[in-house]
Amino acid sequence: MITTVSGVGYYHGGDVLYTLRDTDGETWHEECLRIPGETKSTFEHLDACEHLDLVSISEPRVNCLRLVIAELAPSTRDDMLARPVEDAHLIEHGSRDRLFEVMWPRYVSYNVLNESYFGRTDSGDFHGRAFRLYSKSHYLDFLKTVENVQYLLPNHKHWRILCINHIIDVAAEQDPNVARYGHA
Repeated sequence: MITTVSGVGYYHGGDVLYTLRDTDGETWHEECLRIPGETKSTFEHLDACEHLDLVSISEPRVNCLRLVIAELAPSTRDDMLARPVEDAHLIEHGSRDRLFEVMWPRYVSYNVLNESYFGRTDSGDFHGRAFRLYSKSHYLDFLKTVENVQYLLPNHKHWRILCINHIIDVAAEQDPNVARYGHA
């Protein structure tokens, strides 16, 4: 059965629970909603997006960070007057692009940087492409200098989300909950 998510909640601030439109208000854990044969997680779907856009950032509760991220795709429009570079394409929101919610129930620190000031050489040990998880980074090294954080740091992880206009760094002990809302 294919249906639409009508609501998203969290089990005691942890696992993502979904309310589906056609299930009489029942809540479902993400693991129960996988498409048969589908092996990619929501995290992997977000990481595989070619271009991302930070739609909103908020703190719905104390020390809880919520990001809404939209996938962007090259435009099929051909009405650009002049292309600044050969084979350049306008990147914009489209009706088929996916919308993701990334939520950390608790965070230690986050930073948002204008992507124009981000160097293209990225030092550190990480895996992922657009949604990176670091085992070593300058951001974690910086946090070691902050009083009270340095004692907890071995348990912290560093995530980075590369968007077209923003670079978002988050340090937290828990992995984020990543939910997909459908299309932007």
